[in-house]
Amino acid sequence: MGVRSSCRMVFSLSLLILSFAALTTLPLTNAQTLTWATVTSPTNKQLSSASCVSSGDCWAVGSSGVIIQWTGSSWATITSPDYFDLYSMFCVSSGNCWAVGVMGKIIQVSGSSWVSVTSPTGNDLSSVSCASSSACWAVGESGTTIQGT
Repeated sequence: MGVRSSCRMVFSLSLLILSFAALTTLPLTNAQTLTWATVTSPTNKQLSSASCVSSGDCWAVGSSGVIIQWTGSSWATITSPDYFDLYSMFCVSSGNCWAVGVMGKIIQVSGSSWVSVTSPTGNDLSSVSCASSSACWAVGESGTTIQGT
């Protein structure tokens, strides 16, 4: 390697380091900071997932089918249609939430109560997400993907 190539390499490396240093010192103008606080839960069971449609309308699910709802000031236990472990949930809007779990379990909030929904799989479902009330996906064990329309 010649002197000229070495100088170019050192210059390029120096420029890269300076660019990185400049980027890491830029203020994050769009960053939002949250203050986290512990809130009393009505259950001691494992909670796996939470979804909110507003600051006063949130749900969480977990082991043994536990479902809790944030009412704006506290969490309340909600009756579950069964006792299967629930791993994930997603709310599209108030009163339109889905949860999935062990052995393909799918439940949906219908009005003020949760009901079981027929699942096309017996595999564990680990995550659910919806683009709208008529377009949901759930994924899980062994590459399982299911679509709700």
